Amino acid sequence: MAPLDVLNVFLRWFHVISACVLIGCAFFSVVLFPIALRGLDPESRLKAMLALRRPLKMVVHPGILFLLVTGAYNAWRNWPIYNQWPGITHGIFGMHLLLGLAVMSLQLVFLAGRNPKPSGRSMAKWALIFAFLTVLAGSTLKWARERAHDHPKTPPTAAIGDVSHGG
Repeated sequence: MAPLDVLNVFLRWFHVISACVLIGCAFFSVVLFPIALRGLDPESRLKAMLALRRPLKMVVHPGILFLLVTGAYNAWRNWPIYNQWPGITHGIFGMHLLLGLAVMSLQLVFLAGRNPKPSGRSMAKWALIFAFLTVLAGSTLKWARERAHDHPKTPPTAAIGDVSHGG
């Protein structure tokens, strides 16, 4: 395996791991933490939420940076393949990028400041929903990229066995 191949695999892996960690943080914030706080009085709940914010920021902020860096590298490296089927790959890439940026923005706004915002829980819910959709778009983009690599002249909408499109 060439050194560049090792770098490509490592950066793809790091991109996926960073996404998993950020989705885990959002899932914890939206689902698990509120369940754990249910039996506490409002003052104790607020103390627990304030105590969680700093460690959460220390995970989310670097995770966003890692996603941006590895995502930019992966896009640059795969762009020639995306250009083989620009209609579908550029559309899916754009959706993946915009959803990912929305997740990052929502998480940054959710964690901004010392105190939680009244709309924070709603923002965290939307971040989690958009994160799942971002993974769906990324998985679909990987499928389209692999298909473009294996069948450079065959558009993804061609029917299986359709000789006129080389399928």
